[in-house]
Amino acid sequence: MTPLMQSKVLRVLQDKRFERVGGTETIESDVWIVAATNRDLDAMVASGQFRADLYFRLNGFPILLLPLARPRSDIPLLVEHFIALFNGS
Repeated sequence: MTPLMQSKVLRVLQDKRFERVGGTETIESDVWIVAATNRDLDAMVASGQFRADLYFRLNGFPILLLPLARPRSDIPLLVEHFIALFNGS
C-alpha cells in the first residue's frame, strides 16, 4: 500500500467519514476492517515503509497462521479429514 493510500485509510478509520471521488457529500461510516498480508509489518514499520499509527489501528486482534507447507506433518491429517468430509463418511 502506498504511503498516500495508508494515510487515506488511516483517516477513514480515525474520523469514520469520507468523501467519494468527485463527490461533495461527506459520508459517515462505522466499519470493521479485516486485513491480511504475507509481509512482516513489524519490520516494515521499523524501516519506515508502513505507518506505525495505521499498524496500531489494524493490529487490534492479530491471527497468525503458518503457511500450509511449513508443518508438513499436518498434511496427511488434513488430507484424511477432507477426503472423509467430501466422501460423506
